[in-house]
Amino acid sequence: MKESKKYSDQKRWIAVGIAVILFVMSGISGSIQKNLLTSMSEDKSKNLLSDFFNPHELTENVISGTDKKNRILVIPIHGVIAQGDSSIIGGSSYDHGMVLDTLHQVADDPTIKGILLDVDSPGGGVYESAQLYKAITEIQEEFHIPIYSLMGSVAASGGYYISAPADKIYASPETTTGSIGVIMDGMNLTGLYEKLGIQSQVYKSGPNKDMGSSSRPATEEEKEIFQNYIDSAYQRFVTVVEKGRGMDRQKVLQLADGRIYDGEQAVENGLVDELGYYEEAIAGLSKEIGVDDPEIFMMESFNMNPFTNILLSKLQVGKDPVSRLVNALDLYHENSSPRAMYILGGDLYE
Repeated sequence: MKESKKYSDQKRWIAVGIAVILFVMSGISGSIQKNLLTSMSEDKSKNLLSDFFNPHELTENVISGTDKKNRILVIPIHGVIAQGDSSIIGGSSYDHGMVLDTLHQVADDPTIKGILLDVDSPGGGVYESAQLYKAITEIQEEFHIPIYSLMGSVAASGGYYISAPADKIYASPETTTGSIGVIMDGMNLTGLYEKLGIQSQVYKSGPNKDMGSSSRPATEEEKEIFQNYIDSAYQRFVTVVEKGRGMDRQKVLQLADGRIYDGEQAVENGLVDELGYYEEAIAGLSKEIGVDDPEIFMMESFNMNPFTNILLSKLQVGKDPVSRLVNALDLYHENSSPRAMYILGGDLYE
């Protein structure tokens, strides 16, 4: 028992020590920034603050290659395609704003001769997937540079949606893709509420204003409204695949019943062009742009205060129990309302 207590005390003091170090380093970093700010004019200070809180200040990371006048931009699209930067509080590496900003870099960089979308995603929001699709197709139309998609372990639903317009799609035999369709789900908690003695009180301007409420069953009218909404989004998805793959619409509809395909099946059905990994995709894109050794690079986000990131990642949702509770309630409210998703497995990835 004494040994156990001693070990527990040691762990506690180690944790306290780490917290103190992080606190001190954060303070030092903050002090340095404060001194920088006070030594500058008010306008420059505002710009520095803007830069400090801007999570999408991008820097280049060269991966390989020597030809700096002819370059290939690799854009990782990893995780659930959703708004905001979830890397700090959600554990996901996907940052929607950063991906869009990276795509917009093409307009200011004539050395970019090709783009490789490195997709490893089960999909995500209907809106966010459409945003990426729009940005990708605009680059193709305006700059006429080839865009390839390299599918990783998963490139399904929204992950396939954003890959469909690519000039060429690579996948491995083990890739999970397809899942072409739309899903919207919610919860009916009336049975639980009854057991707990909870009664919902809703005041609304119209009969459908609280559609998707978890405190009552859906009406037949609501089910019809939701289904029409889903069908509309589904038809847009089918059109994206039809245009991107140059396929007959009826053929797409046969494939787009929500089922998944591995890479080999996807090639057989015309959803993917070729089996291959990163090396094959880069080699193919290099040949496409006619360059032997193009510089391969990607954009990374730069943050002025890494200690703040460490603290935020540990604290996750604020400094005290009240802020944690508010954050949890906000998260529940956000996720409790049904939302149309181009995503594999519905709530599996939410």
